Amino acid sequence: MLNSLAHNNNADDDDSDTDVDSLVTTPETESAHAKTHFHQSTSTPRERQLEKLERHKYLLAKTYFDCREYDRCAAVFLPAMLPKGQIAETNSTPKAKRQTSSNKRPNVKTKPSLDGTSVSRGCPEISEKALFLALYAKYMSGEKRKDEDSEMILGPADNGLNVNRELVSIGRILQARFGLQEERSEKGQGWLEYLYGIVLIKGKDDEEAKRWLLKSLALYPFNWSAWLELGSLISSTDGVGIFGSPRRITRLLILSRLQLQSVLTKVPSTIMSLIFLVYENQELFQTHDFILQEARKLKALFPTSSFIKCQKALLYYHAKGRLMCAASQSPLTTQ
Repeated sequence: MLNSLAHNNNADDDDSDTDVDSLVTTPETESAHAKTHFHQSTSTPRERQLEKLERHKYLLAKTYFDCREYDRCAAVFLPAMLPKGQIAETNSTPKAKRQTSSNKRPNVKTKPSLDGTSVSRGCPEISEKALFLALYAKYMSGEKRKDEDSEMILGPADNGLNVNRELVSIGRILQARFGLQEERSEKGQGWLEYLYGIVLIKGKDDEEAKRWLLKSLALYPFNWSAWLELGSLISSTDGVGIFGSPRRITRLLILSRLQLQSVLTKVPSTIMSLIFLVYENQELFQTHDFILQEARKLKALFPTSSFIKCQKALLYYHAKGRLMCAASQSPLTTQ
């Protein structure tokens, strides 16, 4: 299927064979590219050229991903996931011919290519966009297998030891990619950093995961999933239960508020950080006048947003302002 489409040799694509390593970044090209994006893009000309050359593969992989064929999606850009090995030799093959073919080693020069087959220090030479799709598909495939290994009803196999077996290989590929970016003095786009943060969360390394999620949000602050993962690392009272002492609950709330303030000082000040501030304070039952005022600001910016209306209503509910909560929920019930 990858070779089913004829290669376009029109004049518009005459630069498709350009070596991506020979591209030079100029202020004019960077400023022209940045004007077409709402957010300041961190992609380099090399990344954009890679994305252009692998567009057909990306469409195939995205189709597999939408069909939840995660292994096939990952195998488009990571062929190592395909079954390895050769067809077993039959007895009809002459012995002398088998020896000749086994001793014969053709002198093939390996050249870095853009089809995902070349590997540099354990990391395929593909764009960050393609690598994120392939590794995230690999992660989803591991999560699917983990759920399949667990039993629907508690039994002998439900001992909590089932883990995602793809996390180790994903972490190694990401580490190799980050090493290459550091050598080339390149910045990521925030997606691989986000995925590495998820891998670290699964590995119970919360502090390191928080650092990588903050790095991801500094590169691309509009990834709401990264904000949610970051919020899950902030302490809450979920594990205290109804029998928790008031002193312990108060201590956890104070600790959570301090952690939230520390996190907000390390992320760029954008509209996303304001939404996260309101959302996380609502999750931590922090209903101060300042938070209610920020919620009103968001409501003025997004007057028809059901999410903002719901957060504002929950803040009033936690503050025991049941009349204000009912007034805030009335537009939601009519929709």
